[in-house]
Amino acid sequence: MKYDVRKITKDKCEIRLMPDSNTDKLLLLIKDENDKAVKADTFEYHYQRAVTFKFGPKAHLLGITEINYPSEVIADYVLEGSSIGGF
Repeated sequence: MKYDVRKITKDKCEIRLMPDSNTDKLLLLIKDENDKAVKADTFEYHYQRAVTFKFGPKAHLLGITEINYPSEVIADYVLEGSSIGGF
């Protein structure tokens, strides 16, 4: 999976998941709500990875807002050591 991450503000970014294999393409297909729930942890893993790749190992995903879920979301994140969240 490839990631396109664009910073929006100091604590928000847009993440686009871009499949680079047939397995990734199938992962992004959501059949129903149950399928969405089953895959939620996998998507969270990819969103965290995208934030880490873009902003470094001290960046932590806090949550997402769905735009075109799962392939496109707005993510809230924090950099460890910042004043947000007591880090």
